[in-house]
Amino acid sequence: MRNILIADDEETVRITLLEWFASTFAGEANILMASNGSEAVRVLKDNPVSVLVTDLNMPKMDGFELIAYMKNHHPSVPVVVMSAFATPEIRKKVEELGAVTFIAKPLNFEDLGAIDFKKLMEGARGHINGISLQSFMQLIDMEGKTCTLFIESEGRSGTFYIRKGELYDARTGNISGEEAAFEIMTWSEDEDLTIEIENDCPEIERKIEFTIMHLLMESARLIDERKSQAAAAKPEPQPEPEPEPEPAPRPEPAAAPVPEPAAPEPEPAAAAPPPPQAASAASLAQVHGKLKDFSTLDGFGGIALISHSGETMCKVSGKGGFDVEQAAVLVNNVMVQARKAGPGMGGGDSIFLHLETTKGHALVSCLEPDGNHPDLRLILFLENDDAMGLAKMMLRSTLKEIMVILMTPS
Repeated sequence: MRNILIADDEETVRITLLEWFASTFAGEANILMASNGSEAVRVLKDNPVSVLVTDLNMPKMDGFELIAYMKNHHPSVPVVVMSAFATPEIRKKVEELGAVTFIAKPLNFEDLGAIDFKKLMEGARGHINGISLQSFMQLIDMEGKTCTLFIESEGRSGTFYIRKGELYDARTGNISGEEAAFEIMTWSEDEDLTIEIENDCPEIERKIEFTIMHLLMESARLIDERKSQAAAAKPEPQPEPEPEPEPAPRPEPAAAPVPEPAAPEPEPAAAAPPPPQAASAASLAQVHGKLKDFSTLDGFGGIALISHSGETMCKVSGKGGFDVEQAAVLVNNVMVQARKAGPGMGGGDSIFLHLETTKGHALVSCLEPDGNHPDLRLILFLENDDAMGLAKMMLRSTLKEIMVILMTPS
């Protein structure tokens, strides 16, 4: 819900505006109040504001100083000025400072109704469509953006406070800080999730020290864990009991057969080979779980773990019937040629390859050859580049984790 801040030293004016805004925008906006400019600044430091309505003549910090403060610290927040001294010189001065409109005192409801406050509020905050929460957070991190995000999903609401690409705080319900940040990110799987952005952030105390990229990776792991727990909690369907066999008819008595010579006893058969060790299967199951983490990326097409000879060891397919295994083998052939060409160009061994086509991207990651680990390649297919930065980082770290899994004795 949006916030409207009223700054005026006259209590009667504040009450009049409070009642008018409360009746005009019931359920659409919260009304915050301050009796002077200094108090308004304190409110702004703790709350995102969509519109400021301020008087000019106030003690401690007047309206001119408050408008100048808004221009320097909250330039995207529209300012509406009230004054009993609406001279052309004063109007020009406040417009130069950034005020969007002017109301003459004493106030009347017709003048207030002539201002499109809903449009002013919508101008300060915009809806984000066609992009997931993870991808949008990645863009904010890359661009170093300052903003406040309002996220709503299934009756829940949360807020991210971001300054220059750094996450300062998060709030939802009665929790804040790191716990709130992870909780909000786990909503990203919800179909009805909505994101609104306000291109401003109040000057609040920083409660979160980790980066946005760390938040994205950890929240992806939490989402996967919750899915696994939910699947494990579902009771397995019990098989229907098989019907008892009907009793066989009693055989007619027959004449005793003439005994035949006893056949020689067969030689004992050679022992069957023991079943394959379960450790390799368990290791591949862990690897499969690591690959599934990539399925949360925007535009995920599939991923495969390939040996240097082109053998597919493990894969996770995306939607749309894309043949991940065949495509991975073809891309691996390109990587083989790239690794051969690398030393010839004086650039050492190739450890990462990015192929861009008209339909998407193929990313190949492998570790530096040192003889201490198998030469494996992790090949990821993406339909778009919305999560490219996160994908590259995940490929490198995941491949190292897979090496540890495969090389740990069972």
